[in-house]
Amino acid sequence: MNKNNLLSLSSQSGKIDECMAMLKKIQDPEQAENILIQVFESAPENIAPDSDDYHDVLNCQLYKYIVKSYKKKSKNICLWRFIKNLSRDQLDYDKNTRHDLLLLDSLIRIYLYSAPLDDLTCIFIPVSNTSVIKEYLSWIKSYFYNVDYPTSLLWLYALDSSLASLLPDEIIFLGKHEDICPSDIMIPDFNYEDTVLIKRFSNTPGHFLELKGKPANDEFRQIFTFLNREFQDRCLSRSGKLSDYQDKELYKKEWEKFEDVLKFGVSDAHECGCVSFSDMRASTEFLNKYGKNLYLNKIQQPFFEQTKVISDKYKGRIDKFMGDNVMCIFLNPHGKRPVLIRNRKQF
Repeated sequence: MNKNNLLSLSSQSGKIDECMAMLKKIQDPEQAENILIQVFESAPENIAPDSDDYHDVLNCQLYKYIVKSYKKKSKNICLWRFIKNLSRDQLDYDKNTRHDLLLLDSLIRIYLYSAPLDDLTCIFIPVSNTSVIKEYLSWIKSYFYNVDYPTSLLWLYALDSSLASLLPDEIIFLGKHEDICPSDIMIPDFNYEDTVLIKRFSNTPGHFLELKGKPANDEFRQIFTFLNREFQDRCLSRSGKLSDYQDKELYKKEWEKFEDVLKFGVSDAHECGCVSFSDMRASTEFLNKYGKNLYLNKIQQPFFEQTKVISDKYKGRIDKFMGDNVMCIFLNPHGKRPVLIRNRKQF
């Protein structure tokens, strides 16, 4: 595409504002789809970001995916979003005056508005700074619960801090999901050629990376391995709008529970089971006597691998490795009283 023919995204601000105004007036949510198709069926596709800044680049890709859905009728479009640290400007969503952030707000809402895009947003939020938890909860409510569009499924996670440390401040994955997913979580289509992956490492200007196509799929395939594992163990919420709750006190208690979960980073479900700690006695003496190479390759690694085999066999989950110690969780679906097990292996 000739760069001279590209239009800036800001040239479409009037169309986007008009769309938001129309959506806010409708009484029947079923009308949203027709409005979105009507607005975007004539939308230009030769759009470029207003600048090289993170939010402008993100806005441009969101706009292109909205056009992809409502103009080109693309199926299985999905948005994944991992958030470790939102910028202060994003958290203060109700006080924004910046054009790029106001536009981001509108595009996210348009993206979530229609039923075909329903249940296709995944949010991962590990919170290490407890002072901002209430602000994160307020931000979540604004986009996913106290909203005027149809239900938008929220996947809310509190990731283990050791995993969260491996990931950047924010990850946006725009792509497709597979037609049939074997589990409750969406499985990305890693063969989709128009995938976009944006990774923001900090709030420093320009400190982000944008990948497209195969590099984006390859990168997110590795990230998804961690996120999929966390889904099994730390999923907090799958849906729930304020209008779904007849009992407002119950709704309030649910959010108090979410706040506790974000503080402590664990699941909100009460489950019975047991925890096993498996370590190797005298491993330090062995390491000092025979050396690091022999210890790591002949002792520690085989020990970890066999622990994983046992864990998988009995439907357990390895929670963490701590030196020569392996912590594994076994959940009991029958509700028996959990016990604490400590296993020691003597050389």
